[in-house]
Amino acid sequence: MNTFQQNLYNDLMNLCNQSEAFYYVDQNVDGKVFRVFTYRLASYTDFCKPNALECRGHAFLMNGYIPVELVSMPPAKFFNAYENNFVMDLDFSKSLIYMDKLDGSLISSVKVGDDFVLKSKTSFTSSQAIDAMNLLKGVPRLYNFIKQQVSQNRTVNMEYCAPSNRIVIGYLESKLTILSVRCNESGRTWYPYDIIREWSTDEYIDVSNLFVPYSVNFNGTTDFFTYEEILAMTGIEGFVVVFRDGRVCKVKTNSYCIAHRLKDSVNNPKALFQACLFETSDDLRSMFHDDELAMRQISNMESMVRREYNHRSALLQKFYDDNKSLIRKDFAIKGQKELGDMFSLGMNLYLGKDIGLKEWMMKNYRAFGINEIHNEDE
Repeated sequence: MNTFQQNLYNDLMNLCNQSEAFYYVDQNVDGKVFRVFTYRLASYTDFCKPNALECRGHAFLMNGYIPVELVSMPPAKFFNAYENNFVMDLDFSKSLIYMDKLDGSLISSVKVGDDFVLKSKTSFTSSQAIDAMNLLKGVPRLYNFIKQQVSQNRTVNMEYCAPSNRIVIGYLESKLTILSVRCNESGRTWYPYDIIREWSTDEYIDVSNLFVPYSVNFNGTTDFFTYEEILAMTGIEGFVVVFRDGRVCKVKTNSYCIAHRLKDSVNNPKALFQACLFETSDDLRSMFHDDELAMRQISNMESMVRREYNHRSALLQKFYDDNKSLIRKDFAIKGQKELGDMFSLGMNLYLGKDIGLKEWMMKNYRAFGINEIHNEDE
């Protein structure tokens, strides 16, 4: 590994050792072990730490405890406009690229020897990763493009949208859309605009119609959308906006956020608890960025949810790691004794199922001091 890759790995390990907000998962694929770094529920302060923005599904090939190669580099973490200090002083006249914000799942290539596989945020075996790989087999031009990029130590990042993977916006057919390409050796990012401008035509022509739709703010006076204009749009989720200074933010339309039923969440503790738990409170922050009381309510709930979720997640993971070699009966007996009402979650880990912690916390929301309030119409 080069200096950039080694420093990145060291910083990511430090994050995981210092905070329960960050963690890694070791996954075995065809006899090879890949360490995938990601985050649970992290605060703005957490993301200010060295390379914390790069703890978003980045994967290293391991040899025991030694990292051998950086094999997957998803996009760095970015935020809603005006959500926090990373994206607070934005001037949209100084924007450069507006890319459609697609409503699906991030899928990234992973180099495996001379070949590659696909993964979702942290998983090689999620339904999205498996469905995306099956879809890719029927699109040879995209398969060949990814293989060529992987051979050059690059990661291809895509959005997987499908009727069966609907979030809010519906899609009539399954498709993979290219969002960006990143260099595993330096971290450099090429968006479709950069690819068309800098690469030779032969390198991308076969997949140019698979690039995420985008527009370019060439003159800084009339070619850009204002924040307010994007909020008022309908029929789309919004845009990912790249600024000339390199910063990136996302802006979601009001109609999309309303579809998520977020506007009323601030005044309903249960709904706000749910928004923080399922990581949609960033939309609330963007919508209420000029409302001091609402922002304080959101921050307080986020802090509580992060603390409770991260602690329980780390506790369950440690119990599993310490006892996974036990036979099922012994694991269950010990789990009932030590995990209490979280025993079923420990068994989920043992059986290779989704842990279900967020759903468990939502079901038991009253245990966290949350009361449901029904506001009457005025």
